Amino acid sequence: MRLDPATPIAHVVARRPLGWAVLRRHGVDGSTGTLDDACAGAGKDVAIVIAEIEAAEGRFDGDLPSHDIDGLIDRADAYHRGLDDELARLRALARVAGAGAIHAEIDRLAEDLTLHREKEQRILFPWLRSGRGATAVAPVLAMELEHDETMCHLRELRRLCRDYRVPARAGPSVAALWRGLERLEDDLVRHIHTENNLLFPLALAR
Repeated sequence: MRLDPATPIAHVVARRPLGWAVLRRHGVDGSTGTLDDACAGAGKDVAIVIAEIEAAEGRFDGDLPSHDIDGLIDRADAYHRGLDDELARLRALARVAGAGAIHAEIDRLAEDLTLHREKEQRILFPWLRSGRGATAVAPVLAMELEHDETMCHLRELRRLCRDYRVPARAGPSVAALWRGLERLEDDLVRHIHTENNLLFPLALAR
């Protein structure tokens, strides 16, 4: 789906993770209406925002070493391997900082990601590597819906952390937690983009 001013903002938020990052940077509300409505509400030029979304996606796609299915799956596997350690580090920081609601949300995110990763690594990725991607419509759709849930967790963490603006009197644990969660968000957004908009379409076309 190509973007235009009439594109529902919900499509960008759910299906264009790199686009959501652009909206976030511009302060565009991602809750309701069209891109045109949301940009007008934020005093932003919708054509400029759309161009930035497309540029962000193009730059990231161009930075990937390959667009072959095995290479993209290898990249996803490598990201998965480091994710558990980072989530454990962030949970520990949240405990030290006494951030109960944030700790609980990280736990929910970690639980969902663990189950999601197991489905991809045990079922979907071997399926796609086998060259039968065109028959994987249902499991791919299921993974995309779970990516939507991950985006919901990321948006909730950003809300709880007040857009990651570190309070002036915050201690080092809070500052480290905020920075770590924002990096986690950036990395997950790019990971989801790689799967939703590069790996899955490529595999389904085979």
